[in-house]
Amino acid sequence: MGQVNVAEPIDMLERDERAADAKELLDNPLLQEVFKRLEDETVEQLTLAGPGSEKALAYHHRLQALRAVYADLLRMVDDPKMLRAAQDRRRRFSQ
Repeated sequence: MGQVNVAEPIDMLERDERAADAKELLDNPLLQEVFKRLEDETVEQLTLAGPGSEKALAYHHRLQALRAVYADLLRMVDDPKMLRAAQDRRRRFSQ
């Protein structure tokens, strides 16, 4: 007989905290500046690289990676209820 995969229980507090941390990162002006600069530089280099060249492919992959990181952070904060709950808990614990 095969093994039964049992999913680990979801730690809601940890998930909420991660959502709140991701929101803080996304709202951080320095991180926004870094993401914008990296994306702008990558797009510029991509347009200068020869179409279909190894350089173009490398810059295309870099652009996809940058956008994937940003999208992952957005997904972590996508559920407003999670974010509100984490903010409420932080407020209670800080008092």
